[in-house]
Amino acid sequence: MPFEHPCPFDFHYSEFWRERYEQDLSLETYEFLNGEIKKDPDLAAHITITFHRGICLEGKPIIEVFPLIPQSFYTSSIMGDFYDCTENIFEKPVYCILNLIRVYWYLKEGVISSKEEAGNWGLSSLPKEMHHTLQKVMYNYSFKQDNYTFEVNELLFIRNYFADNVKELLS
Repeated sequence: MPFEHPCPFDFHYSEFWRERYEQDLSLETYEFLNGEIKKDPDLAAHITITFHRGICLEGKPIIEVFPLIPQSFYTSSIMGDFYDCTENIFEKPVYCILNLIRVYWYLKEGVISSKEEAGNWGLSSLPKEMHHTLQKVMYNYSFKQDNYTFEVNELLFIRNYFADNVKELLS
């Protein structure tokens, strides 16, 4: 059966959905769980990362369980997150900057990376004007803390750099 994008799913859990699931379960409505057929464009990215970078702890090998996602679906999936991050960089700077780097690196060199790998690559490969910001990002990410804050101008510089360069790579 060919992969469908956006991919349908039966159940998708994250902390973002916890309150909604708990509400449905407490009211015994189950509408959110069983309502409409749900589709998630992010699943193409999650499955691609699992396929290429995942580690099987038990059971069948990953390549026997998950399909190889067409490159166009993966690109579409990560671009959705890229555009969200260009809009939300001020609210979630660490998450967004690392994702902007991941998308850029993938489009530039075809590398599927973790956020940490992308941040480290950024420190060694991106313009020196970004290094101070990237060091703060990597510290906050590595220690799961918000010790460092970000100035509007540094976030605008990074957002514009990636928006311009990704646009160029896609054209």
